[in-house]
Amino acid sequence: MRSLNRLLSTGLFLRRCLCTAEVAAEESPSLVRKGDRLYRRLSRLGAIGKTVSETLDEFFRDGGVIKKNNLERCIRELRYYSNFQHALEIMDWMQMRGITLPQRHHAVRLDLIAKAMGISAAKNYFDDLLPSEQNLYTYGALLNCYCQEGLENEALELFKKMDEMNVASTNLAYNNLMSLYMKLGKPEKVAPLVEEMKEKDISPSTFTYCIWIQSYSCLNDIAEVERVMEEVKKDDKEKLDWSIYSNLANAYIKAGDFMKAESALKQLEKVMKRRDRQAYHFLLGLYANTSNLAQVKRIWNVYKSVFPVTNNLSYLVMLQSLSRVRDLVGFKDVFMEWETRCSSYDVRLANIAIKTYLEADMVGEAELVFKRAVKRSAGPFFKAREMFTLYFLENRLIDSALRHMEAAVGEAKDNEWHPPPKIVSKVFDYFHEEMDIDRAEVFIKLLKKVGSCDSMTYNLLVQTYISAGKTVPDIQRRLEEHGIEMNDELEKLLEKESK
Repeated sequence: MRSLNRLLSTGLFLRRCLCTAEVAAEESPSLVRKGDRLYRRLSRLGAIGKTVSETLDEFFRDGGVIKKNNLERCIRELRYYSNFQHALEIMDWMQMRGITLPQRHHAVRLDLIAKAMGISAAKNYFDDLLPSEQNLYTYGALLNCYCQEGLENEALELFKKMDEMNVASTNLAYNNLMSLYMKLGKPEKVAPLVEEMKEKDISPSTFTYCIWIQSYSCLNDIAEVERVMEEVKKDDKEKLDWSIYSNLANAYIKAGDFMKAESALKQLEKVMKRRDRQAYHFLLGLYANTSNLAQVKRIWNVYKSVFPVTNNLSYLVMLQSLSRVRDLVGFKDVFMEWETRCSSYDVRLANIAIKTYLEADMVGEAELVFKRAVKRSAGPFFKAREMFTLYFLENRLIDSALRHMEAAVGEAKDNEWHPPPKIVSKVFDYFHEEMDIDRAEVFIKLLKKVGSCDSMTYNLLVQTYISAGKTVPDIQRRLEEHGIEMNDELEKLLEKESK
C-alpha cells in the first residue's frame, strides 16, 4: 500500500474513496471468512504460478463447492488488493461457464480492463458494448478511468456527452472531475464544480466535502476550509464522518495550526467506528504530522486493544509515524515486535526500517535489517538497494554503492527494474568529480544489462571523460549499437571533447 504520508499529502485517500459507478470500485473489501479456501488459493496465484482457470477447475475437482456469491466476493477482494488481472480472469471464467454475472458487471469489467490492460483496451471494450449497455454505470466507469489517468480532454469530452444524455446528474460524475483537477494540480477548479452541482440540485456526498476542503487547503485558504465545515455541520450532519475530520485536520497541519488540527482529530475519534482500521491509521499518521508522539503512542495502544491481532499494514503505518517523529527507540521496539510476530514478512516494513536507520546514520542497523529481509522474504529488494546506493554515494563509498547496483541488476528480471535517473545522475556526479572513467565504464556495462543506456547516460559518460581530459573510445559505434540518436547536447559535448 502506498505510504500514509503520501496519501495524506496528495489526496490519494480521497480518490480511493471514490467509486467508479457505484459498483466499479468498492471502498473496502468484504470480509473473507477464515474457512474460505477458494480465496486463499486465488490470492496465492502469483506465488504458485498457476492461472485462475486452472485453480478454479482444480478446486472443483477436489470437491470444492464454487458458489456465485463466493466468486463475487473473491473479485472484490482481489480488486481491493490491486490484483486486477486475476479478478478479471474470474469474470472470464464465470462467463465461459454460463454463470450469470452481477448486474452492472460491465462497469466492473471496464474498470478492471483499464487497470490490467490499459485505458485504450477499456475504451475499446466500452465501444463494443451494446447501446443498452452503454449506460450510467459504464459511462461512469469510463469517466473514472480517464480521471485516474489524468486525461483531462478525454474526461471533459465524455462528461459533456454524459450531460447531454442526462447520465451525469449524480455527484459521482462531478466527484470524478474534482479528483481529476486535484490530480492535475488545479484545485481552483473544484469549487465551481460544487456550485454547478448545487445549481442542478445534486446533493454533495461526503467525498465531495472532503475534496472541497482539500482544494481550499491546497489554495492556502483556511477560512474557506472552515466555511465548508460549517456548511456541512449546518446542512448535512449525517455526512460528517471521520474522513471529513481527517481532511480538516490535514488542512490545519498544512497551515501550521497544530492546536486546531488536534481538536479536529478529537472530533474524528468521536465519530469514527470503534473497529475501523483505516480511521486508526489516519489518526496515527496525522498525529505524527503534528509531532505529537504521546498521541501516536496512545492511539497505537487503543488500536491494539481493539485489534489484538495486528496486521502488517497497521505495523507499517505505525513505523512510518514513529519514523516521522524521530522516535528511534520506539521505532526499534515496534519493528522488532513485528519481526517476531509476523506470519508473512512484508518487505515494505523492512524498507521503512532501512530508510529510518540510514537517515539516522545507523548503517549497521540498516544492513542487519536488510540481511534478515533477504532471508525471510522473496523481495523485491530494489527499493532497499536504491536507498543503500544513495547513502553510500553521499558518504563517498563508491564501491559499496556499486555493489548494491550490481546486485539489483542481477535480481532484475524481464526489465522489471531500471535504476532511477536520480541515482544514475548521482553516480556519474561522483565519477565526474573523481575523474574516474574506469568505474564509469563498469557502471555503463551494468546499465546495459537492464536496458538503461540512453542519450542522457552517454551525455554523463562523455562529461566524465572530458573531466579526465580523455576521449570516449568508439562513441559513434556505441551509440549505433544501442540505437541512440545523436542529440544536440551530446554533439556539443563531443565537439568540446575533440578540442
